[in-house]
Amino acid sequence: MRDGYEIDDLQSLLYAVFKKYATDTAPWTSWDVIRGYPQVEYFELATKPFIYINSPTLISRVYMAGGRGRGNFEVIVGCWDHRDHGGIEEVNIMTGHILDLCNNPKSLQSKKFDITLGNDTYSNTTLTARGAYVIEAIGPRDLSEGPKDFRCEVTLAIRY
Repeated sequence: MRDGYEIDDLQSLLYAVFKKYATDTAPWTSWDVIRGYPQVEYFELATKPFIYINSPTLISRVYMAGGRGRGNFEVIVGCWDHRDHGGIEEVNIMTGHILDLCNNPKSLQSKKFDITLGNDTYSNTTLTARGAYVIEAIGPRDLSEGPKDFRCEVTLAIRY
């Protein structure tokens, strides 16, 4: 963990691991992954349903005697099918897979991916090797807004 970069590093780690699933694991390969809440321009370019990784929110700190505190964070991970590729059914499948993955620490915490944080590059690393532990996933919260706009969000509790 880089001092002063916890928010950016944690979002980068989650984006990297979810993107890795989207490149090599079915049915994740049917979805795209983006970092942050989608901008309007993204919808014009989207060719398939997508998962977005919002910026983490620091909830609390845990301090050990003589050591630096670790943060407890919440991160919103959303699923959106704006282009009507499968509708609410597809969003429900996406959300179910996120919940299953995040509530099964052996799968999520052991997935290997590559990432650069600052000037340091890590190959075949894991969330736990980088100090991030997904504690649980809660949700989904349905945020659908119309007959062709389907969206749900899951909240991840993470210690980093």
